[in-house]
Amino acid sequence: MMRNAEVNRMTGETKVQLFLDLDGAGKSDIDTGIGFLDHMLVLLSRHSGFDLMVKCNGDTYVDDHHSVEDIGISLGQAFAEAIGDKKGICRYADTTLAMDEALILTSVDISGRDFLDYRMEIPSEKVGSFDTELTEEFLMGFVRNAGVTLHVRQLAGRNSHHIIEGMFKSLARTLRKAVEIDERFADSIPSTKGKLSETTPEAPVREEVQCGLGDDSYAKGIARGMTREMTQEVAHEASKPIQKKLSSTEELEKELLEKGLL
Repeated sequence: MMRNAEVNRMTGETKVQLFLDLDGAGKSDIDTGIGFLDHMLVLLSRHSGFDLMVKCNGDTYVDDHHSVEDIGISLGQAFAEAIGDKKGICRYADTTLAMDEALILTSVDISGRDFLDYRMEIPSEKVGSFDTELTEEFLMGFVRNAGVTLHVRQLAGRNSHHIIEGMFKSLARTLRKAVEIDERFADSIPSTKGKLSETTPEAPVREEVQCGLGDDSYAKGIARGMTREMTQEVAHEASKPIQKKLSSTEELEKELLEKGLL
């Protein structure tokens, strides 16, 4: 079974050519026009064991945003195509990885449902000329098009380069474990439903989910499409004591007690 895919994506801002082989040897040929991203994708390939070729001509004279996002999208599309019907894969995986003082956790479910919970607090706005906020944009492009649920946690870290590098290495190891074939169930889909199909969240409002270590209840509300005001209102209502409606007998007993007749 060949688990590879090629994607050619062209927009008004970028032209991306990408090849991915999930059962490769960690070989890479990367030229995105963005030096730091080149280095991260080489790491992703090496530590996942995926063969990865990426060529991108983008409008980096404006900024790196379009190129980074479109490469993430292309990688996600290739990943979804290469993995096929997901038969026999382990599906779930997580990795906690140390990169000097940085400690990063990634956890994935190849579910067919796209969701990103990103909690990174990168100290600096740039590493070299790379805008560190684009790390999330790359992951969002990948997640939405790969159809995976991905959680990213920065457990420790002060150096921005180490934090991002640790994240890419952790993600590589996690994806590697998740797509491995479980020989015991090689001919079955890892789901009681019998399939892992793509679905789209009803109303994702990703830009309102705060980065860093935020409130889980708030984040879950936003993920369900609730506004900040709606979320706060629900939380306020949930904090109110539940008033149980009394039966007619209980109401009579309460009235007699208040009057001292019972």
